[in-house]
Amino acid sequence: MSQRVRIPLTFSLFFAVALSILGGAHYYLWARLVRDADWPPVVRTVATVLIAALGAGMVATLILRRSLGRRAGGALQTALLAWMGIGLLLITGLATMDLARLLFSAGQALGLTHGSLAAAEPRRLPALLGGGIGLGLSVFAIRGGLRPPRIVRVQVKVPKLPPGLAGLTIVQLSDVHIGPTLDARFLADVVQRANALNPDLVAITGDLVDGSVEKLSAQVEPLRELRARLGVYFVPGNHDHYSGLGPWLAHLPSLGLKVLRNSHVVVGEGDTRFVVAGVDDPTGRRLGTGGGPDVTAALVGAPAGLPVVLLAHQPGEFDDAAQAGVALQLSGHTHGGQLFPFTFVVGLFQRYLAGLYVKGTSTLYVSRGTGFWGPPLRLLAPSEITRLVLEPA
Repeated sequence: MSQRVRIPLTFSLFFAVALSILGGAHYYLWARLVRDADWPPVVRTVATVLIAALGAGMVATLILRRSLGRRAGGALQTALLAWMGIGLLLITGLATMDLARLLFSAGQALGLTHGSLAAAEPRRLPALLGGGIGLGLSVFAIRGGLRPPRIVRVQVKVPKLPPGLAGLTIVQLSDVHIGPTLDARFLADVVQRANALNPDLVAITGDLVDGSVEKLSAQVEPLRELRARLGVYFVPGNHDHYSGLGPWLAHLPSLGLKVLRNSHVVVGEGDTRFVVAGVDDPTGRRLGTGGGPDVTAALVGAPAGLPVVLLAHQPGEFDDAAQAGVALQLSGHTHGGQLFPFTFVVGLFQRYLAGLYVKGTSTLYVSRGTGFWGPPLRLLAPSEITRLVLEPA
């Protein structure tokens, strides 16, 4: 007798919700761009088939991509993820038109506007204007996604910084997301640009990979060329946990990366000594692949009086870090929202979205990320390689 495969209830619910959102989004696009626009029959038919095929293709890719091979599956996934981003921006443009129509109708009901909207507005106008807004935003977003990460230079004022540490340079890479879309060519360029900044220390603050060591070991090989006088340090992010953290923790040291998980090291000599600490990601606690972040444990045994630079993938650890007297915390995770206007949605869940934040004598810097995740698009949240210079307050 064949055994029945049991699908976890949580996965079934997630899949059902995802399908509902995906179907609803494509129906809205079809309704506004095709149904309501009064196009000729041939245009309606072609547009309907195209939107349906794109929606079905996204579902099929999620199911079949493992059997397609890395190159073919990655190319197809990239194309459909690009459509997902473009679709979201089209929805933004069309929803803007819907909001304008709603405000006009409300003004008409209140006697603030006059005339009939239906009489003044050709049926295709909302589709043309809303679609035009969405496509225009998409052009800028695609350019932002394909553009090499910019170099962001940041001065960090550190109270009571020892004179010997003034001018210390840290290069931060975060959320590189090597995987189906970004590969060794992208990473090699990032490494070359990071080395050109001549850093004293390199910090990789999580979400380095999206895939197993078996599939991506060749793609992360350029990390072997990273150079920093005081070393290259890594803390895991949530996607590193999803990708099979154990094998990655065994592999990354062979590339020259020093892994910090609720631990620290003392670097430098004499009056240039400072502490580099790192904490695990909260995902480790949920998945059972680690104990989660623990700032206190990371600093156990650290020499008193030395400045502490803390690496934490998620910026939410800053409250504990500030309480512990950490001089500087480096984080990522948020991508700065990655795709406007969904930056505002990310901001609802992330108190620290991007850039510098100060609490007492502690400073947090949140990177917008060096790569991208999901749609290969960025809008008003450019990717970055961050060069931080410590200076006395």
